[in-house]
Amino acid sequence: MIVSAETFVKRYEKELPVFLVPNAFDKRDSQYMPYVQPTSKRRVYGYVGAIAEWFDNSAINKIAEDENNQVILVGPCRIEKIRKENIIYVGKVEKSEVAKHIKSFDICLYPFKESKLLDTIN
Repeated sequence: MIVSAETFVKRYEKELPVFLVPNAFDKRDSQYMPYVQPTSKRRVYGYVGAIAEWFDNSAINKIAEDENNQVILVGPCRIEKIRKENIIYVGKVEKSEVAKHIKSFDICLYPFKESKLLDTIN
């Protein structure tokens, strides 16, 4: 069985051969570069991944209340988008571009609603 979260490995490893394939980018990717000081005075919050029913839009709204903050959301969006000037939806990108986007963030977000699903996300 191939799983994407440690929770499933622990749950099934005694019954089946389980292989963990986490959802992430490989920092050995040639696009990976160390943090670079931002040129903007805005603080950039960012997220990479699918944006769906588990996504906490209220947390994103709270961050965006401060006009000195910018939120960059990278990935396919399956829910209603928040319409604010300082929230940018990039959409789906090639895996080779993920590191470039992460490099542009000052703070990486994990904005998921608390739920049983949260325990299965890696």
